[in-house]
Amino acid sequence: MNTGESLLKQWKNKNKSLEQVQHTFDIPLNVPLPLSHGQEQLWFLQQLYPDNPFYNYSERYLFKGKLKKEYLIDAIDKVFKDHDILRSTYTIVAGKTTQEINESLAVNVDYVDYSNLSIREFEKALNSHSLTDATTKFSLLDGPLHKISLLKHSEDEHWLLITLHHIVTDKWSMRVFREQMAHHYRLFCESKQPKSFRQKIQYANYAYHQSKEVIPQEKLEYWTSKLKGVEQVLNLPTDF
Repeated sequence: MNTGESLLKQWKNKNKSLEQVQHTFDIPLNVPLPLSHGQEQLWFLQQLYPDNPFYNYSERYLFKGKLKKEYLIDAIDKVFKDHDILRSTYTIVAGKTTQEINESLAVNVDYVDYSNLSIREFEKALNSHSLTDATTKFSLLDGPLHKISLLKHSEDEHWLLITLHHIVTDKWSMRVFREQMAHHYRLFCESKQPKSFRQKIQYANYAYHQSKEVIPQEKLEYWTSKLKGVEQVLNLPTDF
């Protein structure tokens, strides 16, 4: 067996498989972009309680040492440019919820200098600012769906507060966000141009593909059998 040829064949087949996957997730031109099932649930709940910040996702990061503010903002902006979902808004077209991608969205980072405060005063300001950001009221229709603040405590200590609506992120995605932001920032500081992490398959591709999936007949039959005999009317109290 020629190991070299075998590995080359595997590598070629891997590339073919990747191309097939990408083709599977292609979206036709000029079609409304649907929401994934998870996004539809979040959109619906947001319509019920539009002022409720429960579906905001917030994290805060501490930077120790000299911080190059402009490079950090550029790094965040690059992450937003690579991931369309971070620049999305949501509306209804012909009775269906759809998402739109804002190609020209500029990430806004609020910078506040708290270096004149004592440690106790700063801790109070940090917690207050964090709570205000975390409870931001987002408009899924108008966007943007992010609130970002950079707080300076001293020359060697800064806090980055990031709040996003859960319809555009989750805990796993934020790990990717942190890793890519750190990668970009590090290379910007080294006067290098960071590589793009942009993928051909964006979340909208996945949502579109999911919307076209056909539920297997055996699954429908399973639940039809399982729910057979269940009351069709759900009696709920309506006086409240």
